[in-house]
Amino acid sequence: MELMVVVALLAIVATLAVPALRTGLSGDPLRSTARRLVGLIGRTSLAARTSGRPYLLVFDQEQRLCYARVQGAAPARAAFRDRIRLPEGVRIRDLVSVHGGVRSQPPLSLFFTGQGYVDRSLIHLQQGGQTMTLSLSPFLGVVRVYAGNLDLSDGRLRW
Repeated sequence: MELMVVVALLAIVATLAVPALRTGLSGDPLRSTARRLVGLIGRTSLAARTSGRPYLLVFDQEQRLCYARVQGAAPARAAFRDRIRLPEGVRIRDLVSVHGGVRSQPPLSLFFTGQGYVDRSLIHLQQGGQTMTLSLSPFLGVVRVYAGNLDLSDGRLRW
């Protein structure tokens, strides 16, 4: 009798835990995209620093791709094999920078100097009604991710 009670309790716990585990493993596409973009931004800055050449981080809205390339190089020659393909429903809504303003029309790209620096910038990711903001610090090489839609004057931003 005790064994049957234990098995029944395990079955109940399993039915409650499996959906939560499945959600945790599959992840939120918006958050996953933000994490992958943070990595690509870091690799782009590092590539610019180590090569001493300016790079562009390109956001191809039509093909739903994000990739880095040396400025002036042919668009087909991306610097990294691990281009990021945006999941269905996730899009880069706009780029905001101190010197470039708000850009939402193609071509969208961020410029990295040969020292790996980038203008103080925001990348707004959107999926349905949910928005995330990635803030790029110009000299520190730090990318922070925030829930919601922030602008350059928002007090929550830490540069």
